Amino acid sequence: MKFFVLLVLLIFPPVGFSKENNSFSKDLAQDLTSVGIAALTGTVIGLSTLAFTDRPLNHYNNVITGGAIGMLVGVGIVWYYRGKDSYFFFNPSIVSQESSIIVR
Repeated sequence: MKFFVLLVLLIFPPVGFSKENNSFSKDLAQDLTSVGIAALTGTVIGLSTLAFTDRPLNHYNNVITGGAIGMLVGVGIVWYYRGKDSYFFFNPSIVSQESSIIVR
């Protein structure tokens, strides 16, 4: 099931990924890097909690939980920025109004 969802997302990407001046693969690599860094950060934070427990071997679920929370935060960050990009993609009048304000 997970493989099917990943395959569908790679074949039919969300519209927020498509920009005129950037390729899909560059955006995808940047997004995966952002999610990976957030997951790694969450894993390190979960790993650091083992130092404060009496029996660290019984609390390795903190590491997995930290990584999962970090991954969710990374996906949220990517989702926010791609949604912001697609907002201007679907509303070109907003972009032209903002650019005319800046030029004046």
